[in-house]
Amino acid sequence: MFVDMRMLRIGLLGLGHVGSAVVEALGRHGTLLARRTGRPPALLRIGVRHLHKPRRITVDPALLTADAWEVVRDPRVDLLIEAIGGVEPAASYLREALRAGKDVLTANKQLVAAHGRELRALAAERGRAFLFEAAVGAALPIVQVISTALAGDRIRGLVGVLNGTANYVLTRIERGATREEALDDARALGLAEPDPHDDLSGRDAAAKLAILASLAFEVPVLPQDVPCAGIDALSEEAIRGAHRAGTPVRLIAAARRQGDGFEMGVFPERMAADHPLARLAGPQNGVLLYADLAGEVFLQANGAGGAPTASAILGDLARAAGQGEALSPPAVPAIVPLRSGNGTATDGQLVLDGWA
Repeated sequence: MFVDMRMLRIGLLGLGHVGSAVVEALGRHGTLLARRTGRPPALLRIGVRHLHKPRRITVDPALLTADAWEVVRDPRVDLLIEAIGGVEPAASYLREALRAGKDVLTANKQLVAAHGRELRALAAERGRAFLFEAAVGAALPIVQVISTALAGDRIRGLVGVLNGTANYVLTRIERGATREEALDDARALGLAEPDPHDDLSGRDAAAKLAILASLAFEVPVLPQDVPCAGIDALSEEAIRGAHRAGTPVRLIAAARRQGDGFEMGVFPERMAADHPLARLAGPQNGVLLYADLAGEVFLQANGAGGAPTASAILGDLARAAGQGEALSPPAVPAIVPLRSGNGTATDGQLVLDGWA
């Protein structure tokens, strides 16, 4: 059988925390992607702001350019990954790439919230992919669930924790850290920007909610349409007191149909300790969807950090590349029975310690 061996030629804009994680992920999982899509990925160009800046990863200097337009307009590039952030010039780069017949992936929630409908329409017009799973919740596959898995259902509402940085800060304060200690730790782990204002004020979650509400309800929603209050005004003692009382605070993003319109907002909320969203700790994100046919659907994943974001980007990359013939089918592995804690392979509580 003929196997399509075309390389998937990639251009990358940005080599910060997310861009570096994408490069590392391509190195680790390039063979897996090739096997699953039939198109081995090849990183051809990387646009950076400073050519000689010290970086935490090593890349071939020949791949780097300080002119992002060189990457966008390179005729060899099939697919462009945008990881620079901000609305402009990122939106202009993506428009140009789509017009030139390239597929486009982004982790940029502000860009998607502001220009997502326009860019999706342009991609459809040109027959290309515009994919943005990583823009909402990093590894949380919520965009695909709404757009594909529940495409035949009517979503009535959704409620979630959509900012991993804020959730990390809240749970660290609950355990005794100060706000600044929690933020310093978050920055060291790559979970927070140098200026965390959008995370703590709720504006980041509002942009993500605007994206999800636009997809779920098929109406245009912009970040400025979403009423917003963050955790920045909450005292450390109020956060700890709520936790001690069994009603931990979480930064909630919620939207639902209401009559002929919609209700939505971002706000800190005290929740019962056994609620699925209250149990989210550290950088975890989670979303509860309410649909006519499916009922309640709950998704949970790490919502901040380079590796979780890279996971979502590589998932979009595989979707853009298509499902080609496997380059080399994997060997059939040896399979042994999985046993529960009581030593049997039937009923009983499964012991999963050490799986992560």
